[in-house]
Amino acid sequence: WLLKGEHREHWLTVDVFLNRLTISYTKLLDAVLHKTKLVILLMIGAFAATFLLVTILPAEMTPKEDRGLIGIWIPPIPGKDLDALDQRITQVHQRIGAMPEADNVLVFAGDWGASLCFALKPKNEREKSALALKQKMHAALLDFPSVDLFPWIVDSGLPGLDGVDGADLKMVISTVDSYRVLYEVGENLTKISRDKAVFPDLAHDLNLNSKAYEINIDGNLIGKLDLNQTAISQLIAIFFSGDKSLTFNKDGVFYTVILKGKEKPWSLDEMYMTNRTGSRISLGTLGALKSTAQPDMLFHYNQMHAFTLTAQVDESVSLDKNMASLKKLTDTTLPPGYKQSWIGIAKAYQESASTMVMLIILAIIFIYAILSVQFESFLDPLIVMLTVPLAAMGALFVLWIYGQSMNIYTQIGLITLTGLITKNGILIVEFANQQMEKGLSALEAVKKASELRLRPILMTTSAMILGTMPLVLSNSSGSESRRVIGAVLVGGLSFGTILTLILLPTLYAFIKGEQFQKSFSLKRFL
Repeated sequence: WLLKGEHREHWLTVDVFLNRLTISYTKLLDAVLHKTKLVILLMIGAFAATFLLVTILPAEMTPKEDRGLIGIWIPPIPGKDLDALDQRITQVHQRIGAMPEADNVLVFAGDWGASLCFALKPKNEREKSALALKQKMHAALLDFPSVDLFPWIVDSGLPGLDGVDGADLKMVISTVDSYRVLYEVGENLTKISRDKAVFPDLAHDLNLNSKAYEINIDGNLIGKLDLNQTAISQLIAIFFSGDKSLTFNKDGVFYTVILKGKEKPWSLDEMYMTNRTGSRISLGTLGALKSTAQPDMLFHYNQMHAFTLTAQVDESVSLDKNMASLKKLTDTTLPPGYKQSWIGIAKAYQESASTMVMLIILAIIFIYAILSVQFESFLDPLIVMLTVPLAAMGALFVLWIYGQSMNIYTQIGLITLTGLITKNGILIVEFANQQMEKGLSALEAVKKASELRLRPILMTTSAMILGTMPLVLSNSSGSESRRVIGAVLVGGLSFGTILTLILLPTLYAFIKGEQFQKSFSLKRFL
């Protein structure tokens, strides 16, 4: 239908434009094909620029996304119940003040502490980003008395990378020293960090101030009074903290039953047990409560005493630089014999960096192997693969212009780009080989191939770029990661295609020329 009658004139306009473009491209080829040294220098420059851009681009695990959820983790209050924690939640909420960007406020509380969550409005209905709101929240809570609060944000769509404790960096410090010595080391480490303003919010999770009671009971006395030690401990647990060992099942769901006394006793004298003979005996005759402080948990890592350092990092500084700062701080502060281990997002970043390098290398090897089978040659695929550094340079240059980073989505985009950009080289090299079989020289063959394959290259590249534009233009929740992949593909395909059309024909004519092959005797091997 489009090719009928009056519609055809529009396609004629396109033909005229492409014909003019082909003529201009042919003139450019005539000027470039004889400047082999300049083209080789440009290729070497492309390799160097690619490595340079990899080193100067900031590195992180994932781009910071605005997924519309922020909150504050409030640690438990030692020796206090949930009512006291609820009062602290109210105080924290009042300190933050009104947040018009929030749609709903949710609170989760338990023995582990509490999390005050703010579900934000859609991005197009608020002026401030989730990250800006988190930073504002952090400034408001910086001087909150007697407690370390951790604002957190859900800024990644990858599972397992977002914790609810608000820590951007986590490092486990482990040793064979006692927990008391380990605690002193942790306190000294956090003090130095705050004094030097390296990480003002650096904290560790080894707490020795949980309220507790000791009861020293004579075992012989328990036997004389015909009492049971297990029953005594259960009775004390019920009246002082509640017994949570009972459960019941309803509709396939298990519920915890908390067994408590009607009133909390002030001492053991108010608690009585009945022995097997029916005598009621006050527990005060067995011993007395002695108030003390002790850790609520004792952490181990690789069978060593340990605690976890948590640091909220500067969002304007890349993850690798923040990791280097924390590593330098611990290296210069910790005494000998202490081991450092990254966990959480820092560990995932280290593992993904080495894995992605291997995947990119395997992708190049795999594509080269397939092309070797297709061309029945080891030399032609090598010429085709020269398009990869040209595209990689373009992709990384676009990331640098737009202030993006090297992350897992960038690496996925580069692996995808490796397969897409070689298509241009295949179209030129394959057709040039066919022309050489007809008796043309390498220079004439590649010139003709480049002219005739210009339209298919432009058509397929345009289709891929236009198909990627929705990723670049997206602005919904989590669009930051999609834009990174889109920027890599659009930048790589655009720059890679232009440079391939200009540089690859000259390289083909040089490598496939008789003088080069005679000099290196390539025909014998390739």
